[in-house]
Amino acid sequence: MTSAAGVRALPEIVTGPRWAAVGESTAAALRARGAEVDLVPAEASGAGLAAALPDAEGAQVLLVRASLADPDLPAGLLERGAVVQEITAYETVEGPTESAQELRTALDQRDIAAVVFASGSAVRGFLKLGGATSLPAVTIGPRTTAVARDAGFTVITQAAGPNVHQLASAVEQAIPLEAGKDA
Repeated sequence: MTSAAGVRALPEIVTGPRWAAVGESTAAALRARGAEVDLVPAEASGAGLAAALPDAEGAQVLLVRASLADPDLPAGLLERGAVVQEITAYETVEGPTESAQELRTALDQRDIAAVVFASGSAVRGFLKLGGATSLPAVTIGPRTTAVARDAGFTVITQAAGPNVHQLASAVEQAIPLEAGKDA
């Protein structure tokens, strides 16, 4: 599994196959649904998961992914000789029009210190809905950082790892609350 959203998109978690998760958040989502997770790579990325899969040669691998998932996982598995079948479990919608007004309202706040991105698709969606690159950015990882910089953002910090707690910590370190101000 490549995301907790993908886990939620599955109608059921079947027993029998071995489960691998791209990172700890995805593994936790699988465990919460009753799956035993056999593999979580040290590097939480598609490339890390592809490299960590033992005995990939000839292995039958089913990838449950988002519509806009990066190609590194299937490419890495195919390169190592695995037989890969992909299923799109959910659609990634970048910048859904129904979010435009909410974004405009949020951006009307005068004291925005930064925008926080947890994916490259969030960067693209933000811009599609009219967000500007004039705000500094905090990102969840190297890929999101690259997308944000390529789009024109100044990335002031990147999370130490790819989970929400590390992202929150990065925000807290980059933008400390002023004493006496409400959060």
